[in-house]
Amino acid sequence: MAITVGIKCREGLVVASDSQPTWGSAKRTDTNKVSLVEFDGGATLVAESGTASLSGVALRLFEKKGI
Repeated sequence: MAITVGIKCREGLVVASDSQPTWGSAKRTDTNKVSLVEFDGGATLVAESGTASLSGVALRLFEKKGI
């Protein structure tokens, strides 16, 4: 199960997630699942969930295309 939370505050946003990816039966707790993707004119936060290999591909596509 993946947990990602976004909270809108008066002065900005708070985004957090768990740190355990899904890699079959392997257990890791040192993964960053929230990434800042910068593009021409701004930036966005991308939170990953689900299978790490698939969400990693999606993140790389966001980075490559610059949103």
